[in-house]
Parts: sequence; structure tokens; C-alpha cells
Amino acid sequence: MGGPGKSFLDKDDDNKGGQYREDAVDIVQGGSGYAIGYTQEGEWLEYTVNVAEAGEYGVSASYATSSENSGAKLYVDDKAVGDAIMFPQGADWETYATFDAGKVNFTAGKHVLKLEIVGNYVNIDYLEFCAGAKCEAVGTPGDSSSTRDSTLAIVARYNVNFGASQTYGVYGLDGRLVAKFTAVGTENLRAKTAESVRLSGTYLVKPFRGGRTYRIAVQK
Repeated sequence: MGGPGKSFLDKDDDNKGGQYREDAVDIVQGGSGYAIGYTQEGEWLEYTVNVAEAGEYGVSASYATSSENSGAKLYVDDKAVGDAIMFPQGADWETYATFDAGKVNFTAGKHVLKLEIVGNYVNIDYLEFCAGAKCEAVGTPGDSSSTRDSTLAIVARYNVNFGASQTYGVYGLDGRLVAKFTAVGTENLRAKTAESVRLSGTYLVKPFRGGRTYRIAVQK
């Protein structure tokens, strides 16, 4: 919100993806629903974030690109956070992968997070921030000795009514959608995930309408 030059900068006047917004920001269908697309060097978007607890947060990004030198740079309250994040080249702009983008320190309260495009033509689905135990992997394939809850949330991105029926997407660690299912609440996510996939492995599970992302290890 806020308009060009205030909350975003896009180098053309049209939404080339034609999705979600009616301004110049280019949004495409892809990833977990919608993604920023048709990006060019120097374009940026700003977001207001409300940090509940001060600390160091791990950052990961879901992206897709066939470009060799594309990435993003983060700013918090107009101060750059480390170096630019350069994404590994992928197969195309439809195959999304998750990339570890380092760490950022937040103080509690409201901040302005700025995402600036480096290079050209990278689609960005979402950023995730995690802290402490939420950043830990929860079980690995073949690790039957793990007693930790394998539906540990690694980040909360939206508020969700967990008493309502929701459709969840199951994604491989490369960002590819491999299955989906409908569930009420979160108690049976592990069992539902295991029923919906054919192979052992670690999967990311998240509702299509927005909510927490869960990393779930499945042993067949």
C-alpha cells in the first residue's frame, strides 16, 4: 500500500502477471499461490512487519529463476541487512526452491522491511523468518529415534482459524508441490502428510489460504 515510489518501485506501469494487484507490481500465479515476478534490477517493495520478540532470526526465501545472476537484498528501516542474497540458477520460473538467506536481527515492535531485486528475472514466492527452536529441522529421513514433534512450525506468516477445514499443500524441499489434502485443525497433519505422499522424506506442509508452514519428516 502507498503507491509507487513510497511502498514499491516497479520499472513499468502494468502488472505483467495480471494477478492479485491492480497496480504496477508484477504478480504471477506460482509457488504457494502468488509470487512476485517479471522482476528487474533495482525494483523494490516494502512491508510493515510487527516483531513480537527481539532477537536474531533465520531467513529463508522461496524463489524460482532460470537466470544466472539474480537475487535480492533486504533492508530493515532503510538499513541494509548484510550482502545481497544470490539465488542458485534453477530450471525455470515455475520450479520453486527454498534458499537459506542468512540471518537478521530485529528489535521488538514495528519495522519496515524492504525487499530489493538484484539482477533480473527472479520470482519470489515468500520470505520466512524463524527464531530459536523453530529454526531446527524436526526429524530426518530414516531417523526413527527422534522424539520431537515433527509438526513443529518453523514460522507463522498469517493468522489462521485452526478449527476450520483447510486444504494443505505438501511440498518437497525443492519447493515443488507433490500432494495436497484437507484437514481440520493441525493434530493429524503428520498422518495426513504420510498418507498423501509415496516416498519417505522431509516435506513442507502449509495451507493454501495462508498460515503456518510445517516441516514434517515421513518414514514409509
